[in-house]
Amino acid sequence: IVFNFPDCGTVEEEVWKIEDEQELILKFFLCAEPALSDESAEIHVTLRKEQVQRIGSEGVRALAAQARLQCVSTDPFNHKVYSGYKPAATIPGLKGLPPLLPGFLFRFKRDLTAEVPDPGEGDAEESDDEDISKMKRALKDQRRKKRKQKQKKLKDQSPGDQVKRSEA
Repeated sequence: IVFNFPDCGTVEEEVWKIEDEQELILKFFLCAEPALSDESAEIHVTLRKEQVQRIGSEGVRALAAQARLQCVSTDPFNHKVYSGYKPAATIPGLKGLPPLLPGFLFRFKRDLTAEVPDPGEGDAEESDDEDISKMKRALKDQRRKKRKQKQKKLKDQSPGDQVKRSEA
């Protein structure tokens, strides 16, 4: 199962884009995992360099782990593997979008050591919603922490540094 360059198309504040992208990837993993036919089947997700920098390789792996998937490799994306592949913008004609290449291909397989939920325990959809809510809370906490670090860094700068920064 292949998902090249998932993009939820949001162009709002960068913080919300990260959360939207993570939610999109998580929901994809949760939907794709049951479709794996056997132990050799794989899920491939290719992300732009900028997405990997925002989410982090470990962040991508953590999202996959929530769907009982394990990353087996990460490699540079080779568009030549896909016959007729042409990069395209989510919003055609929009200028200033970062290029799709370079990208990174993450390969996942079902994690056979992960706990399988008991089918008799609650509603699976409700469980997925709870997982997504937990992920969103963790993301908000992470953003809050980064914001505080940024504010502290700005506060610690000398007034001359702040003036130079505002002129740039």
